[in-house]
Amino acid sequence: MKKLVPILCLATSINVFAVNSSNFIEIDISKMDYKLPEKGSGDAGILNFRQVNLSWDGMNIGINNSNKIFDSKIFFRPRFIGFAGEHLNLGFQLEEENALKTINTLNIQESKFLINPQFFSFNGKEFAMTDASMKLKLKKFNLYCGGSAKYDLTTADGIIAGCLMESLINAQEENSLSAAEVEYYSVSETGDMNLVSKLNNIELSPAQIIADTTRNTIDIPGYKIDTGAAKVACAKDPELKELNSEKMTKDCLGDLEVVARKIVFNDEKEETKFFIDLEKLQIKDERLIFKTPSTQIADKESVTTLFDTKVACMKSFDSDLFDMQQVLAECFKDGNLAISKIASNDDGKKYLDLYEGIFENDLNPGQRQRSSDADVKNISVGFKNNKVFLSADVKVLIKNFTITVQADVEHHPKDNTIIFHVTKTRLPFGIGWRKLLMYFLKKNLVGSFITYEGNSIIIKM
Repeated sequence: MKKLVPILCLATSINVFAVNSSNFIEIDISKMDYKLPEKGSGDAGILNFRQVNLSWDGMNIGINNSNKIFDSKIFFRPRFIGFAGEHLNLGFQLEEENALKTINTLNIQESKFLINPQFFSFNGKEFAMTDASMKLKLKKFNLYCGGSAKYDLTTADGIIAGCLMESLINAQEENSLSAAEVEYYSVSETGDMNLVSKLNNIELSPAQIIADTTRNTIDIPGYKIDTGAAKVACAKDPELKELNSEKMTKDCLGDLEVVARKIVFNDEKEETKFFIDLEKLQIKDERLIFKTPSTQIADKESVTTLFDTKVACMKSFDSDLFDMQQVLAECFKDGNLAISKIASNDDGKKYLDLYEGIFENDLNPGQRQRSSDADVKNISVGFKNNKVFLSADVKVLIKNFTITVQADVEHHPKDNTIIFHVTKTRLPFGIGWRKLLMYFLKKNLVGSFITYEGNSIIIKM
């Protein structure tokens, strides 16, 4: 939001007048192309607007630019921005530390600002911005901020604080069936990320952020994640008055709830796909809760489905939810897992083909694999300090057995590898049968990401 403020510098600089609730500034922009000059000063692009209306303490000004006589070039210096045309010359001083110095490009098409001391709205066909580490693009969007008398939204700081306190982003046209579109690309030490989202709305209240999307695609190195409709709710610091994306992300991921009934996780290196029907992902009080009616793993050779999976793990506030290896490491320290059934077969290619139509069709591949095919049921797993304790009902030939297994967990985050060293197995009658267990696992849990060496199970994520 703070980097949106330079667009408003012309409007907010008029705040030398006394402020009352009936004052407003309205700017209708047909096109703005801004590019930071290579040497930090000079020609910075163009500004073409249709109309400007201003009402301020009884003074009313209206500028109609239908004949384009006020179309202007933009000039920029570190503490100055100017607009110059045949019939328009305006210049404004900027603060020493201003956001325009860090923005590389800023593009706006067919957009309108309406600014009032008590509210701010911004809607348009397209808004795009880049800086050294980020690209953001909004299409067919509407942003509204307001509702708090504590902040004067005709000032740059007031817009930021007011929008963080209470705001709504949704489709440009009210009651429109088409969602707003969001594209976001970021560069970081852990790898680049690209997000494309169809957005119904994002709502900020003093202590919470709620997002409702219809389709999302996330590309990170080696992986692609697609989701259908998703709802996200997370915490926000009610005292936050300045835009701090790092703090907002950390607070959000420390108190979070997500529902997304269709997720496809594509491991491009291993050519493996995961389907997740996410009933609930919750992070609360440094605890991660995960519930899914079906989770499926498929490659060209086989497919395995886990039914009614429930996970509860330690999740420290400082750990990164998007770092799977870090999440697993904390689960191995303190976590538990329950699965009602596991079913496997050799129809992997057929399921990979099904995945192509998941989002276009009413299709849940996790329910296509019959749970009656399951040879493993009632799985219960507990992790404590990198030791695992497992019990399950298994079918061997025609007979059902209840088994217990103990193993040591060896986790190699840099190699994305987990090794379970089976140390003890038991039947109800006290019979140890490690070899039979390994035979059963090799038969039922297959895939290029699982290998076996003696009494060890090696999983390459």
